[in-house]
Amino acid sequence: MTALAGALATDGAGEDARGTGLSVAFEGSTRWRYESLSDQFRAGRTGGDQQISGRTLLFAEADAGAVQFGGELIDARVYLADPGSAISTSNVNTLDVLQAYAHVELDEILALPRPVDLRIGRMTIDLGSTRFVGRNGFRNTRNAFTGARFDAGLSPLVSLAGFYVSPVERLPGDRASILDNEHALDEENWDQRFWAVYLERELPALGGAVEAYVYGLHEDEGAQRDLLAPGARLYRSPRPGSWDFEIEHAVQTGQRRSSSSPGAPMLDVSAQTHHSHVGYTFEGPWNLRVAVEYEYASGEEAGDGHWSRWDTLYGLRRTDFGQTGIHGPLRRQNVSAPGVRLMVSNGPIDGRLLVKGAWLASDTDIWRDGGLRDPAGRSGDYIGTHISTRWRYWAVPERLQLETGGAVFAKGAFATDAPNAPDTGDTVYGYLMATVFF
Repeated sequence: MTALAGALATDGAGEDARGTGLSVAFEGSTRWRYESLSDQFRAGRTGGDQQISGRTLLFAEADAGAVQFGGELIDARVYLADPGSAISTSNVNTLDVLQAYAHVELDEILALPRPVDLRIGRMTIDLGSTRFVGRNGFRNTRNAFTGARFDAGLSPLVSLAGFYVSPVERLPGDRASILDNEHALDEENWDQRFWAVYLERELPALGGAVEAYVYGLHEDEGAQRDLLAPGARLYRSPRPGSWDFEIEHAVQTGQRRSSSSPGAPMLDVSAQTHHSHVGYTFEGPWNLRVAVEYEYASGEEAGDGHWSRWDTLYGLRRTDFGQTGIHGPLRRQNVSAPGVRLMVSNGPIDGRLLVKGAWLASDTDIWRDGGLRDPAGRSGDYIGTHISTRWRYWAVPERLQLETGGAVFAKGAFATDAPNAPDTGDTVYGYLMATVFF
């Protein structure tokens, strides 16, 4: 529960409800953002793009002691999108149920010495670094899943978590309906199962933790994907006057079809991804942090008889790769990207600047977000340099947050010379955003 939800639970209505052993808390937010983009980098598109997006979230939770019942509604819409906009269900999800779950504190019911929680129903999921699954923030819509999640404290320093769910498919999915903000109820994709087991041990002397995990994804219809993704992460959290670092590496194994055709042959999967960074935070009123970092995700190597392109699963990408929205040139797939990051924070203001150079991990595989591929590998491997920034300000603490930011994507040789590359200049993106919390 947030502090706001706790406060709401103690008003007159909450006191009456507690008299019957039940308290109810409510909270929500509404966010509006204007985005503009010039010189598309995507194949088959020219000119620019713009969009006004709005997202409202309404959350309620009824607390009956050891059991809580939660629900959340989402209404996400867009306006002013250009006919050639890269719009999808990542932008639009008109009034629907994002979460509807029961949360059971098993330690209270069974008198266990450590916390053990079970959540059943439709839910959003944050886990670990969120590079494999996370509750989307900047994106206008959020991924939801239906199934079960557990969290258990094995000791004061060791925790275990896991889930077994099916993803919720946002509907409608056709472009015309999305552009018109049409409504259809979301549905679970029962042909897909997504699961994870995650173990974390805090390291107080280090000021961080070590994690080990495995993610799994299985699809019934056409057996398109059957993946396992084990990995590990070691990190030390930032703090003033100190160094911080993070190392995360994961591999993918299993099988998947070589294409979406039901008759396509199954290939063994051998892919990997990596993140590492080292940073230092200076003492002072602005808490300046400087970091160097590196992202890698394997791409498909033609003719090797394996599938080596990393599958992004349901991970978040803005933190590691910069601005997304109607922009978003980079993601964790077929990429090798070193970078430098600057971050500052002072009271109600915080900001960051990220500079990333991006190369194809495989020069014969696709650059996913640009939709470009040179199977012969004759267009080079330099995608370009992405420079992005964002600034946030709490105009009214805990009630009104203002944000602005932008990005420049300076195209490299591959983005300009690959077959079907658009004849446009470097891409410039900017946005203004306001969020009201209630």
